[in-house]
Amino acid sequence: MLTIDKLWNSNDSSVWDTALRRYWDFVKPANIALEGSLERLTIDHLKQLDAQGWYRFLREQYFRWKYTASNRYASTTRHLDRYVTENALDKLHKIKLELISLDPRDIAGGLTTGQEIRGLGCAGASGLLALLYPRSFGTVDQFVVKALREITGLPEANVLRSMNEESLTTADGVVLIQIMMRKADQLNRLFETSTWTARNIDKILWTYGRGNDSPRCGKPSSRMATSIGVSTSVAKGGNYMTNHEMFASALRNYRGKTLRTAEIERIVLQAFPNFTRGSLLPNDHGQGNKGSCSCAGTNRRIFDKVQTGLYLVR
Repeated sequence: MLTIDKLWNSNDSSVWDTALRRYWDFVKPANIALEGSLERLTIDHLKQLDAQGWYRFLREQYFRWKYTASNRYASTTRHLDRYVTENALDKLHKIKLELISLDPRDIAGGLTTGQEIRGLGCAGASGLLALLYPRSFGTVDQFVVKALREITGLPEANVLRSMNEESLTTADGVVLIQIMMRKADQLNRLFETSTWTARNIDKILWTYGRGNDSPRCGKPSSRMATSIGVSTSVAKGGNYMTNHEMFASALRNYRGKTLRTAEIERIVLQAFPNFTRGSLLPNDHGQGNKGSCSCAGTNRRIFDKVQTGLYLVR
């Protein structure tokens, strides 16, 4: 495996794709379903949540995703639970309204708003924003800082060395996210694509920042199952994601954009590394091939075919 320093300076798209897929090697098997659910999170979904629903989402989904250590989860949710004991769920709901309407270009403002949620510091706030606005935010934490410190030539090197990685400030978060956004933009220009996001970069840095930690589970192929030629992602409790669901989830931030087949393949494989390549057929979810998805030709279709090899994401 390349060092993070060599990867950062690599112009090989396959090397970057491999590094991104490696993220899934570190996700605990018990968290696969939750991870998949949050990968599909949209602002529209949060808009539909009332005060109780927003609280339950934070407690049962986001906090469980962000704080995987049981003691850390317990300590942070104690702060969150005060909204219930103090009959203040309306205040928590107001923060949600601010989060879903903020200008994602305002990194400091977004982080500040996220930290208004009890139990969330800069790292916790950044994770929530990365799920909502993956192109503009990445998750910041100690592992990201440790990985970036191993990269030579970064203009922020002195700032990185001065950070307390276990107690990141809002200013620290802004610097880290700007680095991620800059790298994502560089990769998109280099590879002539639009698929790289700040969230993708944070996933890669997180794995490298773990140093000598071993992946928490086996190869990501253990999380996938194939049935009657259809690739499906195994979820907790025996639930599955269909090809349609994986396409829709991976492309949720590209609605209204026209993409080449190769770009669509890259996007889907970045989100679901073990999607069966033979089933990666956009037209199955557009006009329809033989044996296509039931969405083909209906209002549920994911694509409108512009021309051969070029599709509009609906």
